[in-house]
Amino acid sequence: MIKKIRNNSIYFNNRKIIENFSFLSLIQVVSLVSPLITYPYLIKVLGLELYGTVIFAQAVVSYLSLVVNFGYHTTGPKEVSILRNHIRELSAFVSSVFIVKTVLWLITFVLFMLVISFFDYFRPYFLLYFFTFFVTVGDVLFPIWFFQGIEKMKYISYINIFVKLIFVVCIYIFIKEKSDYLLIPIINAAGAIISAIISIYIVFRKEGVLFIKVKYGDIKKSFRESSVLFVSSLSTSIYLSLNKLIVGSFLGMKDVAVYDLAEKVVSIIKTPIIILSQAVFPKISREKSIRFINKAMVFSLAGVFILYLLLFLFSDHIVYFFLHSHNSLAVNVIRIYGVSMFFLTIGIFLGGLRLIPFGYNKQYMLVMMANGIFYSLIISVLYFFKYTTLYSITMAYVLAEVFCVLYLLKINRKLHLI
Repeated sequence: MIKKIRNNSIYFNNRKIIENFSFLSLIQVVSLVSPLITYPYLIKVLGLELYGTVIFAQAVVSYLSLVVNFGYHTTGPKEVSILRNHIRELSAFVSSVFIVKTVLWLITFVLFMLVISFFDYFRPYFLLYFFTFFVTVGDVLFPIWFFQGIEKMKYISYINIFVKLIFVVCIYIFIKEKSDYLLIPIINAAGAIISAIISIYIVFRKEGVLFIKVKYGDIKKSFRESSVLFVSSLSTSIYLSLNKLIVGSFLGMKDVAVYDLAEKVVSIIKTPIIILSQAVFPKISREKSIRFINKAMVFSLAGVFILYLLLFLFSDHIVYFFLHSHNSLAVNVIRIYGVSMFFLTIGIFLGGLRLIPFGYNKQYMLVMMANGIFYSLIISVLYFFKYTTLYSITMAYVLAEVFCVLYLLKINRKLHLI
């Protein structure tokens, strides 16, 4: 009898993982594919220079999204998974997250407006940066962390698909000439806000969560616990989003568009690994099985090898499809950037799926900080020797991922988590 119950429990857990993996796949694929569907069209209408400027503005705002999210994309699923059967405690946690995020958004908005108003660099495209900022409203209100924690990803999957389809249709309907470029961030922001409103309704009406008055101590505790992972996310983003800013500042907006294409294409290949990590995170947080983590890591690396091989073979065709011409620079950048997939996969299973579920948030933060510093040193050396090319900047990103894996291996061995 006990064995039967145990087998049913294993079946239920595995079914949940597969279900969440499927819905997360839909979210990630739609989120990545929708910009790629519009990419060739926008390149044709706007040109590489103006499109690169739009992407540059998005890269700037992505840093502000990190501040607004404040590490809750990692701590949120873990806490919700633990509190899911205790509605009062769950409501208190959810309420505290929304309060902290709202305050952070208001502070960020004021500071960002001051920066783009008084710095000459941003003035020519003030409205572009202004409208792009409002995508962060989705970071405040769209609680993907909540749905990950309760392991019900179908809600946001349907919302995401609907909104992204509307985004694609609107791009083709409203963007007809270069002067329409401001509509791109407006359409993006509108989609983020609509998604957020629908998901908020589901959280508080369908799932029975209450927005309650939260004690200052609970807010402070929530803020403190996420602050460690916020520093980790910020450090990680130094070598993720900063690359676009460096390319735009030193090489030009055309190269930003090329780098963005490489990033988008490789991100599609990375998607199954990221989705898998999100799907198994609640299970790992509860069971803390090193054996399960190792098996999942080996399985993921095998998949990455096959995907990279396909990427390498067909990269020239991919570039021609999106840029309407052969571009050896873009092909090589995609192939170099793709190497990072192997190290990213190992890093996910050694860090986010090992250190964090076992409670070693500070150790994870230190690794990410060291990684950000390492990347900054590489970029500084490249700048000093005047060797800031699209190839060298892409290689710097790959080397940062290698460094991260080596450091994580050292930490995990020390903590006996291998």
